[in-house]
Amino acid sequence: MTGTADGTVGQAAVQVALGDPATADETIAALATRVDAGGAAAILAREDRWRRCPAIIEKMFGNARVPMALVNEAIARSARAGVVVDGIPGFAEVAEAIAADPAATDPAQADGPFAAALQQAEQADGADTAATEEPEPEPATEPEKKKRKSPIIDFTKLKLFEKIRLATLGNAYCRQTLMRDSNRLVAMAAIRSPGITDTEVVRAAGNRALSEDVIRFIANKKEYVKMYPVKMSLVQNPKCPLAMSMRLIAHLQPEDLKTIARSRNVPSALSTAAKKLMLAREAAK
Repeated sequence: MTGTADGTVGQAAVQVALGDPATADETIAALATRVDAGGAAAILAREDRWRRCPAIIEKMFGNARVPMALVNEAIARSARAGVVVDGIPGFAEVAEAIAADPAATDPAQADGPFAAALQQAEQADGADTAATEEPEPEPATEPEKKKRKSPIIDFTKLKLFEKIRLATLGNAYCRQTLMRDSNRLVAMAAIRSPGITDTEVVRAAGNRALSEDVIRFIANKKEYVKMYPVKMSLVQNPKCPLAMSMRLIAHLQPEDLKTIARSRNVPSALSTAAKKLMLAREAAK
């Protein structure tokens, strides 16, 4: 299968693959991660394919080359056909929001704003990203609020389906901002993004401004809690469920365990458990 220099697969190549009965649906799903708008339209026209393999629609959703209106049309058609695409965060709610919005599948209204948001996100610098990580900021005056407001993207103007897709395939700037969104579906889409890095996870684990749902997700993810900084950050974060923090303190190093035992910023039950664990370790020596 040939493509352009950047790996994009166009409509003609996709139609060849679709026209060959020997081409597996899984192969079409793999192509959906690389197609352009024409290729995506050709895939969407083959309802037999995506009905059998909903992952095809999921891969189109995660492909930034596919315009927003076409992705929305794919989701709407899937929902009408009774096909649930589990790989799309909040699929049912997203499909409902698209169905209620006549502009969602109109290229003239849907494509431009989302494409602009993706481009503008690339302009965000480290200062903008770091600003989203401040835990529990103090109440700000109006001038300070204006200063803190992102000069890049006004996320409050984005629709649910735009936020969720941006949280899924956007950059760290998008993820760090949308992880704090008041809508649980958006926040969870950000923490579940395939592009998220270990550094972002460590920061999120210690961010008290995030919802308990996000913190719980991190604490339940084995590959995340294998990272020692994540363990320590979670234990110190009051949003982490106590039962999970209790489980994690058993893996803390002596000096960090001592910090938790003396801390007034963690639940008393946790600091007491840390003290008991310290004594038990001492007795075992």
